[in-house]
Amino acid sequence: MIQLKEKLLLAEKAETLYVLDIDSGRVHSFNLTAKVIFQLCMQPIEFDELVSEFLGYFPIDPAEAAADIRQILELLRQYDLLAEPGRLDG
Repeated sequence: MIQLKEKLLLAEKAETLYVLDIDSGRVHSFNLTAKVIFQLCMQPIEFDELVSEFLGYFPIDPAEAAADIRQILELLRQYDLLAEPGRLDG
């Protein structure tokens, strides 16, 4: 199950999402692709469902979508924005 941690403040401008991590005080900015993935992870979601939902926004090859999502999830993990480690298999 993948989900963002609590204590995040969000702001949007155009296609960019800004995220303030209240615990660390760091601000992160995400492009449109990462923004969609981030927003889909605001509620608990399984990896396969995340890929399926993502494909509703971007008509790309499912394998490419899964690879993009894994890359963004790894960044979210590195930035300590996930509630749990998050499962990257799927």
